[in-house]
Amino acid sequence: MGGETISGSSRMKGGSANFDKIPLTAKVVEEIVGAFGQAISDLYVKNSSSLAKLIDHFGKSLKLDASVRYLAEEEFGVLGLIDASECPPTYGSRFDDVRGFIFKGWEVMDNRESLESFTKDIDETKISFNDCSERTQSDENLHVIVNVSESDEFSKATEALRRKISGECLTIQDESTPEDNPMSLSFLLFDQADAQLTELKGASSLIKLLQQFVRHLQFKLILNAGSTGGHVLKGKVAKNRMIDVKVSNSKLLERGTGIVETFASCKKDVAFTSILKVIHDTDNLPDALLNEEETFHIKKATPMNNIIPRAILLSSNRAQTVAEATRILKENPVIRNAILKD
Repeated sequence: MGGETISGSSRMKGGSANFDKIPLTAKVVEEIVGAFGQAISDLYVKNSSSLAKLIDHFGKSLKLDASVRYLAEEEFGVLGLIDASECPPTYGSRFDDVRGFIFKGWEVMDNRESLESFTKDIDETKISFNDCSERTQSDENLHVIVNVSESDEFSKATEALRRKISGECLTIQDESTPEDNPMSLSFLLFDQADAQLTELKGASSLIKLLQQFVRHLQFKLILNAGSTGGHVLKGKVAKNRMIDVKVSNSKLLERGTGIVETFASCKKDVAFTSILKVIHDTDNLPDALLNEEETFHIKKATPMNNIIPRAILLSSNRAQTVAEATRILKENPVIRNAILKD
């Protein structure tokens, strides 16, 4: 048991760690859970300034419709991939808005399948540093280098990549491995000396494993803070609710309908109809479309952007047509400002 590790999403409250090789007395469990709780609290209390600066960097690039790209190695590279993968369904962002790239790409992922199945000409599978350098470059892009390694190979690889890419390069690091760089943010992370681990005293291998898991969680939360805060600054959140979720499955269609109901102050059938109008780009829905299976609408909606905000504008009568709703959003890039009533 234990706190969430890199296998789960902090937004989805998933993931677990299994300590099955020690006697799990009530006090041992209390210490392990307490270590995770303390690490979460300390992360925000001790690093508020660095987190605020990180969010500002994310917001600056995202508001300019530029890309944020994570660059890391091994499990920290996986953290970047996980955080980036959560952004499209959560905020309706484009796949390239926040991307994760991992040193050596698929070679370090230990996949059972052949690497060839992951290296076809599909954009979503391109996760190596070389793939990052071959993407569209812009001075507005932000590259976030997760530097928690003393590996010369990784340092040389990131230096070589810096010469091939455009935009800002921001390093985030543990205070114990500082980099002498004005474009770097240091974070004070979990240390076993700070935790009350009396029951685990002497179990050095377990304490080391616990520290590793806790640090994974803390770095996941750091990336989560950046991507979440950046999307808030872009206007993807209003009244503490996500307002531009991707309509890519049944759950998100239901959630999106509820969001439209709330912000347009309308009935559920009105909200759902407005969503379908946006999905099918029509102001008059024929019965044939209304009677289609939910999966039909979701399949068409999955690659689309800004469905829910446009549906809010339609349901609240701030826009009379889908085209007008689209125009309003185009004129107001901060979505929150576009949908909230004056």
